[in-house]
Amino acid sequence: MADQVPFATQVIANVLPDSTIDDEIGLVAAAIEMSTGVWEVLGGASSHNAMALFQGVSPTEVPEDRRLAVAELVSRINRSTELAHFEIDMDDGLVFCSTAVDLSVFTEVDGGMAAAEALFSAHVAEAIESMELYQPAILVVTHGDTSPAEAVRVVETR
Repeated sequence: MADQVPFATQVIANVLPDSTIDDEIGLVAAAIEMSTGVWEVLGGASSHNAMALFQGVSPTEVPEDRRLAVAELVSRINRSTELAHFEIDMDDGLVFCSTAVDLSVFTEVDGGMAAAEALFSAHVAEAIESMELYQPAILVVTHGDTSPAEAVRVVETR
């Protein structure tokens, strides 16, 4: 499966516009500007299981006294998302949105690259849409303006 890593890395780079590939560590990096700030995104491929991984990091760093509320928010958000999931690092307050695709069934021949790109692209698109949709909720809960339940209700009824 280690031979899948360059293939998976190329799939990720093709899906993320304006990205750069760090061949030494096998990561693809990009910045995605959204209405609520710039999300730093990383893509990588696991040599253990041929997974293409995508992760966005919210521009909002949650202060320690608001992390439990944002953890509740993340739990509520994850009940609504299908291909993407959110998490918060309770140690540093960073909020992430992630998705992954198993690329072990694809090869570079017989349209495998196109099929893999289409599947991974759909996952990344949902993750990006979720980041854009839920960032306002992350912001209001981080600032203590709204409860997690109310924040999710507001963004999901827009």
